[in-house]
Amino acid sequence: MTNQVQVSNEVLTLEMCRERLLQGWELHVVCAEDPVPAQNTVRGSWYLVAVQPETGRFGVVVTQRDLYRERRRAEQSGTPLDPSDYAYKEIKTTTGLFNAQADLGITATVIPGSKGVTMVAQLPPKDE
Repeated sequence: MTNQVQVSNEVLTLEMCRERLLQGWELHVVCAEDPVPAQNTVRGSWYLVAVQPETGRFGVVVTQRDLYRERRRAEQSGTPLDPSDYAYKEIKTTTGLFNAQADLGITATVIPGSKGVTMVAQLPPKDE
């Protein structure tokens, strides 16, 4: 996936993203704003994109609240859901970024260090 913002094939909550990762998708962590030290953390802007490596299909992670709001709007207006209507879930601190990846089951978290950089995180291999 390139560093350009693209319209997603689908939108995902963190739970939906976890399901995709278990199916072999990758987690792309995209830095949208240069990180800067702030007290006991580092502040910046990151967002998460789940990518199916073989097909290039991808979904952006949105907040649960945003997903439900857009579903309700679509139902009320009778129009289909459009992934371009969603705002990406923005993570503002390295602590939040670490916690989001840990919630997804990622044990070796990644934190891109400058705007435009994308790093790939994956679930640890399953024990056979």
